[in-house]
Amino acid sequence: MASTEDSSLFAALDTVPKPANVGDPNPLTIRDVKRDGKSTVLVDVVSPDARVVNLFVEGPTPDWGLPVPKLLESSPPGVRRFAFELDGLPPGADPQGAALN
Repeated sequence: MASTEDSSLFAALDTVPKPANVGDPNPLTIRDVKRDGKSTVLVDVVSPDARVVNLFVEGPTPDWGLPVPKLLESSPPGVRRFAFELDGLPPGADPQGAALN
């Protein structure tokens, strides 16, 4: 059923975070995820315009409490590079090979 508020609802939904995979063919794409040392993770996000990009990361299970990645000033051209520490893991969890969302 159409509503007079449909355009407002669709605009609001566009601002909600959506799951993404490395290399997705979207205008906003995660290009690379890599480890920098033992506990730092770097995530490169490509965006076609100057929009604000926020990145959120989840662990493989709800008991992982990963921090919000920080945007780095030293990003390659056309890329927004984020970094976060593998902090907030449940006791005994091994981050090696863990699927982060």
